[in-house]
Amino acid sequence: MLFTADGDTEGRGTTTPGGRLVFHVFAAVVEFIREPIVQGTDEGLDVARAAAPDSAARRR
Repeated sequence: MLFTADGDTEGRGTTTPGGRLVFHVFAAVVEFIREPIVQGTDEGLDVARAAAPDSAARRR
């Protein structure tokens, strides 16, 4: 797997140890930030369902 930005001619990607490190750091940050986003979304949906029990949000 190789990732590059437009104009990247130095061959950086997941084939080098540094590239794999950067990839894993980004993946860890994304995984870390995902949980509060999911929690906030679930809380918002719960509030919407409680506010309008016969609305389209309830039918999902």
